[in-house]
Amino acid sequence: LENWYYKILILLAGNVENAKVAVDALSI
Repeated sequence: LENWYYKILILLAGNVENAKVAVDALSI
């Protein structure tokens, strides 16, 4: 779980919108 967590943190640092899309994709 830590791996995808860090990836999301990187996305948050880059683009918040992209991070939200990534979270939505994981939620599906």
